[in-house]
Amino acid sequence: MDYLKKVKTRIGLTDDLQDEQLKTIIENVEAELLSRIPKQPDDVIPSELEFIVIEVSSKRYNRIGAEGMTSESVDGRSNSFEANDFDAYDKIIDALFPVDTLERKGGIRFY
Repeated sequence: MDYLKKVKTRIGLTDDLQDEQLKTIIENVEAELLSRIPKQPDDVIPSELEFIVIEVSSKRYNRIGAEGMTSESVDGRSNSFEANDFDAYDKIIDALFPVDTLERKGGIRFY
């Protein structure tokens, strides 16, 4: 999927000035999403979850300059930010990959 084109359309960009910045944001969002789901062949995000990359990338682009803030108020306009950009999508991810079907490696030791 051409995430860059879809993200630019979503946020209303028509030039190429922010392409490198957007590519970095998209790569980070893809990596984080892949870390939240079971290992995928060739590290490809399932088509059912591709919209999450577009939505979260848009959120992160729009928050440039306000990273780490929970809210911001400028000239009477107030914005509140989610603590975790993926929280809104946890139920969708869990429905696609139920926790009881995940293979988990690990162990526990008692001393």
